[in-house]
Amino acid sequence: MKPLLLFFLLLPILAVPTVQGANLELSQMMTGLGANTYSLGEALEAGDLSRAQVMAERIVNHPQAGPAVLKVVKATLGKEMGSFKGFDDRTHLAGEALIEAAKKGDLPSAQAAFGNLAAGCAGCHQAFRAKVAAALAEAP
Repeated sequence: MKPLLLFFLLLPILAVPTVQGANLELSQMMTGLGANTYSLGEALEAGDLSRAQVMAERIVNHPQAGPAVLKVVKATLGKEMGSFKGFDDRTHLAGEALIEAAKKGDLPSAQAAFGNLAAGCAGCHQAFRAKVAAALAEAP
């Protein structure tokens, strides 16, 4: 499946609602990741591996959530934190694989890595987004 098409299929999952308080920090981070993911999909669709590498590097090196957000997430997910971390690891490794493929000029491998990255994002959002968003919306 073409990367840009995959992104548009996942867009409803990636969309982030308007939020306040502690959730605003996570929302802003996810909005930035969504924009970078969209740009990454465009770059791969165009076969622009230099731009794809830059976008993948931005995704891999994205800002981390602060202590207040992490405290709420950990308290909310409890024993599910291992699964949450697994999704994070999967997307991070896929981003790193995409960077390496882009450096080598290997578009098919970069596209496959993008699919893995998007699947990791979608899986995490499906499993945890509603629960975490609700908990953060109640946080001060």
